[in-house]
Amino acid sequence: FYDSDVNFLVRLTVVARHVLEPSLTEFAPIDGVAPADFTRVYGDAFISGFAEGGEFTALVSVKLRGRATAEDVRARLAAMFNGAGGPGGGVAESEDALGETTIAVARTGGGDIVGTERDDWTLTSLGQAVLAFPARVICGPVRISALLTEYTDLKSFHALTSKTGGPLDYTSAGACSSTLLDAYMDYKLILHDIAQAARAVSCGEGELELCSNTLQFADAARQAKRRYKEKMDAYSKQARQTHCDDDDDDDALSMPAAGANRDCQPAMPPNELVPYGADVFGLDEAVRDCQLEMLKISRKVALLAADPDIALDTGRYLNPAIFRMLLPTVKNLAKEEAVKHALEEAETVAAAQIAAIEDLTSDLAQTRQKLGTAESTLNQLKRVACLFMS
Repeated sequence: FYDSDVNFLVRLTVVARHVLEPSLTEFAPIDGVAPADFTRVYGDAFISGFAEGGEFTALVSVKLRGRATAEDVRARLAAMFNGAGGPGGGVAESEDALGETTIAVARTGGGDIVGTERDDWTLTSLGQAVLAFPARVICGPVRISALLTEYTDLKSFHALTSKTGGPLDYTSAGACSSTLLDAYMDYKLILHDIAQAARAVSCGEGELELCSNTLQFADAARQAKRRYKEKMDAYSKQARQTHCDDDDDDDALSMPAAGANRDCQPAMPPNELVPYGADVFGLDEAVRDCQLEMLKISRKVALLAADPDIALDTGRYLNPAIFRMLLPTVKNLAKEEAVKHALEEAETVAAAQIAAIEDLTSDLAQTRQKLGTAESTLNQLKRVACLFMS
């Protein structure tokens, strides 16, 4: 597969009929199931029947040789199995020219097909098997997929919703899940950047600089600590209430509700929002805090499945952009040395140019002085000549 130049997948799904169970029309609730545990106990939907038919899958792998190109082979295979010209039309005749061809076939349903288990498949026999497969499926269908029905499609379900609760609404969880994924990937990138910074420092190629501590960090830290205290107080209260309920309940062996476990989970401590030290120890602390924030995100994902309303709680982890502001910046010593060397060379060149200009100015002044002396001598000679003439 990996050594082939062209891999062409042929997949045919034939649905002969849908078989539904007529007795599955009444919702039978289970006593003691909390609304928050509906999805865990019942699931999102139930199997109300099966689709019967067959599936035919073939993988055609070609190693090119000669003048055939990958685009040409794909086009000819597509023309064959898309029905243009019938099976093998124009393709099977030049099959040897395509290169070394390997065909792997797997099927479900359709009865016995002669040659399905053999290893000498050709494009012609494959095309004929594909065309004959739908008719064979009609004669021998098998179950190929389940038919799922939502509980809300049952009339009896709505009559009992007030007693049992219904499936959780994940409408608000869609946008939150994508945000959590982006934040998690940002933290993975931050871990990579921290590792690169530590490597640069250890190799002597970089130097760390402490970031500035702003008042916003202190304000955000106070708010985070306040939210953390509120959540821990709620956790302690819920834990005491749960303990009292367990003492009063004789059925101590029953499975605890997922909602109760979710409410009794302690909050994870917030980030102190203090800039990390500009050394290897500061980077090591940043790595631990970064992993903790990633754990918070993973935990929120798990809670989101049990309680979609938790998507509205935005204070469970630190924004990656704020976390990055706490990291020390890395000075590239090699670049700074190159810039310093370039500046020194520029200063040297500028000093040489200034010296040359000064020399030219001095020479020009001396030349002007000599020119003035010569002009004065010439004037004297002119006056002497005039005296002789007179």
